[in-house]
Amino acid sequence: MGKRELLLVVCFVVVGVVVYQATAKDPAPGERGFSLGRLIEAARREVGGQRAVAEVTTTSTHKLTAEITELRITGPISEVEVQGEERADVESTLFVNSRAYTDAEARQYAQDSMLVADQTASALILRMQFPQPGRQRSTVKLKVPARLHIRVEPGPGSLAVRKVAAVEIAGTRGEVKLSQIAGRIQVSHRGGEVTIEDAGSLDFNGRAGSLKLTGVRGDTSIKMDGGGEISVTNLAGSLDLESRNTEVTLENLDSTRGPIRINSIAGSVTLKGLKSEARIDVRNAEVKIVMAAPAPGAIYTENDRVSLTPPPGGFNLDALVIDGEITPTERISQLGLRATRENDKEARVVGAVNGGGPTITVRSTRGDLELAVRDEKPGADKASGTPPQK
Repeated sequence: MGKRELLLVVCFVVVGVVVYQATAKDPAPGERGFSLGRLIEAARREVGGQRAVAEVTTTSTHKLTAEITELRITGPISEVEVQGEERADVESTLFVNSRAYTDAEARQYAQDSMLVADQTASALILRMQFPQPGRQRSTVKLKVPARLHIRVEPGPGSLAVRKVAAVEIAGTRGEVKLSQIAGRIQVSHRGGEVTIEDAGSLDFNGRAGSLKLTGVRGDTSIKMDGGGEISVTNLAGSLDLESRNTEVTLENLDSTRGPIRINSIAGSVTLKGLKSEARIDVRNAEVKIVMAAPAPGAIYTENDRVSLTPPPGGFNLDALVIDGEITPTERISQLGLRATRENDKEARVVGAVNGGGPTITVRSTRGDLELAVRDEKPGADKASGTPPQK
């Protein structure tokens, strides 16, 4: 910015302040009215910005009664860390970074920033309270009883919670890390990366972000819209997943009891190590499935290709492709399946493999079906938890 532009900026600021001061209401008793000195000071602050910085750290202890089962965190907090442990109270450490026009103001605003505690019959509520002037950034670290249910309301830029009874996150953004949660996790999240490790059960609703999930002992429900990535491994219970414009990858499914239900539009869907009942409905998304053991399955796809690696052991296959092909021909023969074609548009493969068993149904429209061969390289199927197929 040149001198001329800077002068124009200063002139605009001065004119704006003059107009504001001239049209403002008369000051109340004890308030200051218009003055040239205040006008100049306001202009200097506007141009100079908030350059002074001060930091303050405060540690407090909050006593709990036996009736309190929930900790609720709310307000504009930049970062929150919650650590569950064997204790009877809550210890909070507040870090405040404050910016203002002068060093004295920055220190005062930092000291005036408080973590306010309130209690109801069953909950301890912690919220941030900042002074109006200046600009503050806060980090709150909490040590809490592991028995507590943690509820986080809109506010934190990043959140980490570990070793507590349950977690509920309502409408947050930014990075989230949850681990060793004994019970249910309920998350509503938009943007940023969510990482969850070792949970009792999960109900996730996200938009335009990523979810990395490892180890859920109970049932899992996932909804992701607006693009992003979902990576899931080591599920023990059932899975209900809905996605749009999302890259979905499920691995190490050998411990999943199921059933698995996936409804996806656009993006891609990959399952490795599938051995439980599954229903997969997909449009405009490529599907790749590697089965570890025979299990009932229904695969419905439209406008993209399907790659299915059949399981070792006995199963029945009923595959119908409209406006597409079933390949490779030698693989169909190797499995002992019967290929038929009613007309130029429909290709069908049916039959029992290795004596028959659970039925795998495939219906594909405007997309090819590939019956893939299991990779026989040593350790190639280690990630899917399946032995090489001979």
